[in-house]
Amino acid sequence: MISFDEMLEQIEHATERAEQWRELAAEAERRKLLCEQLEIEKERAQAASVAKTNFLTNMSHEMRTPLASIIGLVDVLLEAGDDAQGKEEQLLLLDSIKRNGTHLLSIISEILDLAKIDAGRFEAQRVPLSPTQIVDAAVALLRHQAEEKGLALEVDCADDVPASIEGDPTLLTRVLLNLVGNAIKFTHEGRVKIELRRIATKASSALRFSVIDTGVGIAEDQLSRLFEPFEQADNSTSREYGGTGLGLAICKHLTELMGGTLEAESQLDQGSRFSLTLVVGPPDHETPPEPVASPRTPAPRIACRVLVAEDSPDNQRVVRHLLELAGAEVEVVDNGQLAVERALSARDEQQAFDLILMDMQMPVLDGYDATRLLRQRDYTGAIVALTAHAMQGERERCLEAGCDAYETKPIPRARLTDLLRHFVAGAKSDSLD
Repeated sequence: MISFDEMLEQIEHATERAEQWRELAAEAERRKLLCEQLEIEKERAQAASVAKTNFLTNMSHEMRTPLASIIGLVDVLLEAGDDAQGKEEQLLLLDSIKRNGTHLLSIISEILDLAKIDAGRFEAQRVPLSPTQIVDAAVALLRHQAEEKGLALEVDCADDVPASIEGDPTLLTRVLLNLVGNAIKFTHEGRVKIELRRIATKASSALRFSVIDTGVGIAEDQLSRLFEPFEQADNSTSREYGGTGLGLAICKHLTELMGGTLEAESQLDQGSRFSLTLVVGPPDHETPPEPVASPRTPAPRIACRVLVAEDSPDNQRVVRHLLELAGAEVEVVDNGQLAVERALSARDEQQAFDLILMDMQMPVLDGYDATRLLRQRDYTGAIVALTAHAMQGERERCLEAGCDAYETKPIPRARLTDLLRHFVAGAKSDSLD
């Protein structure tokens, strides 16, 4: 017969075993949940890997295609005749080269923009801008693309749209150009329309820019990932229409930087509507837009002397041409050591250059060390870094070396003229931003 003490001991052992089983069951459940979570993370990682692989594949195709076109077109251009027909063909070929080069530059810009977004380097301004002028400028730039496809490009602006709002004209223009450009790309017939509407909210009022097309549309299950980087509606989209899959992700981020929202509505084979909404001030805060100079008005020539330090013969030719068009007398050297020697000798001869455009990657002596050496030797003239490097920290590195400003290649003619005006024409208090 079992004693009372033995019975208590058995009960205690049974209780301990039951507790151990409960702990084991709980541990098994935890491990099961952990395995499920790990499986989910694995699937996400695999999906991200596939998306990035597709992105890199598309990127390779997107970059190699215009490069191949440029190289091939140059070969044809070199063989073109000198007669009237040959000259006409040369102009067509040059136009194609420029178009492919512009496309290639836009791809590179999107990659760099994504890097800037990841680094938190984008900031939005708040200055007066005219929403109708922003739209008109976008339409003017893209009308030819629409006409080539036989599409109507329309603007529908409500009467109560303010003449001026506070915002960032550069970012707003970029977003609109991307949205309208996409609408044209994915529309085969019909129209693309930009609507401007003022919308009442509880706190104030908002302005909505809507880009509406009659294009191929987007399936409902694909809308949710439309603004994700490296994504397009589906993989066949990149094969048929091209693109990096970065544009809409960048647009959404830039819109949010401006304090706005970007939304998409679409039906497959029915078209799409992308709506960019920005909060604007009350009507009594409106100010008239600044007048815009006619692009046909020739800019006054700027008499000056410029030293260009650049090792690429092609870049030398381009920069020299643009500077001479602006009125500059140009001297070119192809490394940093020669730039130092020539800048110092010109200064000592009382014929100092008004501006030095300094490439930062050159043989013998690079632009960073050349600029430092000039500053160590009390050279006080203006030095502007003109470089193909556009990654995070590059501007700060150039300024730390002693440069007065930082610009990236290729530099537009208007921007180069602004540099001359800023550093040469005695307007150093003006902003270059």
